[in-house]
Amino acid sequence: MDDNDDLTNLKTLIELCSAIASGKYGKADVDTLFEFTKEERHPLIAELSESIGFMLVKIEGRELALEMRIQELQQANEKIDEYSKTLKLRVEERTEELRRKNKALTLEIEKKEEIQKALEMANEKLILISNQDGLTGLANRRRFDDYLNREWSAHKRIKKEFALILCDVDHFKYYNDTYGHRAGDDCLKRIARALGGCMRRPRDMAARYGGEEFAAILPETGLDGALQMAENIRSRVEALNILHESSKICDHVTISLGVSVVTPTLDLTEKDLIEMADLSLYEAKETGGRNCVKFKLNLD
Repeated sequence: MDDNDDLTNLKTLIELCSAIASGKYGKADVDTLFEFTKEERHPLIAELSESIGFMLVKIEGRELALEMRIQELQQANEKIDEYSKTLKLRVEERTEELRRKNKALTLEIEKKEEIQKALEMANEKLILISNQDGLTGLANRRRFDDYLNREWSAHKRIKKEFALILCDVDHFKYYNDTYGHRAGDDCLKRIARALGGCMRRPRDMAARYGGEEFAAILPETGLDGALQMAENIRSRVEALNILHESSKICDHVTISLGVSVVTPTLDLTEKDLIEMADLSLYEAKETGGRNCVKFKLNLD
């Protein structure tokens, strides 16, 4: 083989190297390259072709490994996509489950709030019933005692006058005997409304003291104010003009009233206030001729 052949082969080898370097080679180029390594040619050409062949194998091996890696990555991406879809589905399912549970919890809370509100209203009603006279709607004796005790304690601190009025329907037994207990109940209801209508200030309280007896608690009230209130109550009841043919003093229903006014001290109790009002009421019925107002400022 002459030098011209070697140059030709070397030129071919260079072209193959260029093709390999640019990645633009085919199977025929690779076969030609490996043919150079099998034939007896110039040692430099044989060595170069062998080295380039090894390099090509290495490159192709790397490309194959890269392709495999790319495939693995693609498979991993597919698995990730699948996992993402599965996870998204689970999240959506879990979100829907939580939404349902949250809705159920909200409904349960609303139901409990309604029950709580109903219980509170029922409680308030029970408290009202326990403090209210069933016939007249005024405060009952229990409420009267509690309120009197509270206001008495307050007046001991502020050292102001405190008034109490006790009222009794005149000859009410005769009224029941004449007209019956149902008419008697209606009579007491009308008197209670008249008495309650006289209470103008928020702290004034009218109560049914017992039977045909009524009471009015007047915080921070002196004698003049208490007497004016008592007379107002008396005249309002009389103005109802409820027929009472069996009364010994008048042809219509009247009431007698006893007033007591004190400034609470350590030496006095609310019982003293009640006793003074009761003595005044007794005086109005026994010595005053009924249908009148009597008062006491101290126990004597």
